Amino acid sequence: MLSKYNIKLTRKPLILLVDDTESNIQVLASLLADNDYDLTFAIDGKSAIQSIQEAKPDLILLDIMMPGMDGYETCKIIKHDPETSNIPVIFLTAKTQKEDLIQGFEVGGVDYITKPFNEMELLARIQTHLKLKLVIDYLIDVNEKKDKYRTIFNKNLRDPFSSLLSLSQMIEQNADKMKPKDIQNIAKILFNAAQQTFSIFENIITWSAVTLNQFSFIPRKINPYENIEEIKKYLTPIANKKNISISIIKGTEDDIFADSDLFNKVVYSILHNAIKYSYPNSNIGIGFSVCKNENFVQFFILDKGVGISNDEKQLLFNIESKYAKLGTSGEIGTGLSLIICKEIVEVVGGKLWFEDTKGGGVTFYFTFPKFSSSLQEKSLNI
Repeated sequence: MLSKYNIKLTRKPLILLVDDTESNIQVLASLLADNDYDLTFAIDGKSAIQSIQEAKPDLILLDIMMPGMDGYETCKIIKHDPETSNIPVIFLTAKTQKEDLIQGFEVGGVDYITKPFNEMELLARIQTHLKLKLVIDYLIDVNEKKDKYRTIFNKNLRDPFSSLLSLSQMIEQNADKMKPKDIQNIAKILFNAAQQTFSIFENIITWSAVTLNQFSFIPRKINPYENIEEIKKYLTPIANKKNISISIIKGTEDDIFADSDLFNKVVYSILHNAIKYSYPNSNIGIGFSVCKNENFVQFFILDKGVGISNDEKQLLFNIESKYAKLGTSGEIGTGLSLIICKEIVEVVGGKLWFEDTKGGGVTFYFTFPKFSSSLQEKSLNI
């Protein structure tokens, strides 16, 4: 079944063992650890629920007869929570009465293993239910991404394509009656619409590659200052049109470990966004330093522009919102590039957020892993 969908786990499956008898947990742990599973443990229903909140397992082996909250009640709580309802629960029990089996399935269990259990049977059933969960998770993910693609195309491409079609038709039908100056003005609008459409296509291609894990990540040691300098040179002519200066604040000599193209995409998009929404004759600051988590370098891009209203803050990273805002010189914005930046940063284990700038404007923060020889070695061994 898995080969049909061409999917696989990129980590060891995590299994939660719940049993109030220590010897039972020891036997299960010894068996499962030898079969390349990661394990977590709980001795009763209450601690099992707490454990799930800290780290969601891929499968739960759950004893029924436990003091306090029994296995039935524990499973019922797990299945009533939308965040944990898709975790398969296999009951481990000495109960074999028909009524007991029915009750287990009614509260959401997917299978029963009777004690004392057969090791080969237990492993086979665990593997079967892990495969089923993996396929279900994959199909849910694909369906969610399909809906996102539909939203992106409807939201971002309909308007520029409509402009291209209507203006092209206007020239085609009226060119012989139009003055050269009018044709020139329409041609300028057509060019801007074509540029916007091309930029949206590039963003969608990048976003789809990242979210579908089809991007060829090639992390390496990067001097962020050098990359930022190059991006600044590229964007300076655009900033000069609004008499905006860009200052680089270098707060550390540390390198980062990242894919250069993706890092450049994030810096370029956020810096370009800052230019778009900054007032003329202002300054943009871009800098970086080691953050509180010393495994990451924290970057910031600060502007003194129009800022983000409270209503806009709720929409900024929502792919389904109709968020769009003109720049201070009428530049068109869709918000798509920031959504892509957030996806990229989270893929590499970092974070992206924003805060109001004191005195007006907004500051975007994002983190990338700091370079280390151990990180590089781990990447080479994957």
